[in-house]
Amino acid sequence: MPGNENKVDLPKEFLSSKFSMKDIGEADVILGIRIKHESNGIAISQSHYIKKVLKKFNYFDYSLVSTPMDTSEKLMPNNGQAVSQLEYSRVIGCLMYVMTCTMPDIAFVVGKLSRYTSNPGNSAGYTDASWISNTEDNPSTSGWVFLLGGGVISWHSKNQTCITGSTMEFEFVALVVAGKEAEWLKNLFLEIPLWVKPIALISIRYDSATTLTKAYSQMYNRKSRHLGVRHNMIHDLITNRVISIEFVRSQQNLADHLTKGLARDLVIKSIEYMGLKSN
Repeated sequence: MPGNENKVDLPKEFLSSKFSMKDIGEADVILGIRIKHESNGIAISQSHYIKKVLKKFNYFDYSLVSTPMDTSEKLMPNNGQAVSQLEYSRVIGCLMYVMTCTMPDIAFVVGKLSRYTSNPGNSAGYTDASWISNTEDNPSTSGWVFLLGGGVISWHSKNQTCITGSTMEFEFVALVVAGKEAEWLKNLFLEIPLWVKPIALISIRYDSATTLTKAYSQMYNRKSRHLGVRHNMIHDLITNRVISIEFVRSQQNLADHLTKGLARDLVIKSIEYMGLKSN
């Protein structure tokens, strides 16, 4: 507008005297906000930013809706297993930025959705063991990984410190180590004042159906007496509702790559499920 040039030039001259600056003309995009100069004023838009967010989270091909929120949908807290909780929080963060800058019409629905980021869901763990995979190094390798809200929070890969005489025995060694970590994590959650109580038991997924059956069994025979101490430790954790043990296929066991080398596609799949991102 006429008469405003001097008001713009004076601050530019002052800032140029204090800092190294370069005048690149009228602003086009600032912090994800596109600026369009029109005859009757300035229009701001974040359509390009929204498209970028949709593509980033793989929602670009979803059908359009006419209103910000479907009134027939009833939102409920997630009291079960966490489902992409980390991604959910990131999406809400992007929506909040759009809401604050250019789209006040989505304020209600974003505020409502953001209430459900406070429940991170239940913690889940995976454990695996590889029995004497190296002929020159007798100790077996065990590993575990625990996730919370879609992201890994604890992991371990190490040779077992004892020599085991059977696959069942080394699998119980791996379960006991993972069970101790689960117990520690649950005690940590108890010390967090804002954490929802009571603390849900932690599910540990393992790819041996035989070991899972034995863990829940109280039957002993002379062939399984060597499992006594470790079996009792696992059984106590189950009885005290610290952990549960569930079967998972080897291809879906996120701890599998912590005990042995895997094909590239399986490694990438495990990394993605653990919430890790490559730059």
